[in-house]
Amino acid sequence: MGIGTWLLMVLILIFILCFFIYQWWFINSRFRNMPDVTRAKIRPYNRPGAWATYSLIVFLIIVMVIGYQMLILTGVIMELSQQ
Repeated sequence: MGIGTWLLMVLILIFILCFFIYQWWFINSRFRNMPDVTRAKIRPYNRPGAWATYSLIVFLIIVMVIGYQMLILTGVIMELSQQ
């Protein structure tokens, strides 16, 4: 894949990360003011901790993609310096 494809993928992942962080903040602010009965009705996949976990996973994916591209770039630079 070309660098443009990787860059587009990272930008999309950053957009998704921003959405997950917003959802975490929004759900967390609503979750604090809820009575206990209503809190118990919320599914575990829509709780603030879940959205924070989703954000962390997407952030780690972004770091891995950027790290992989840096590894490839380092390999190319080392190959060019040996010629």
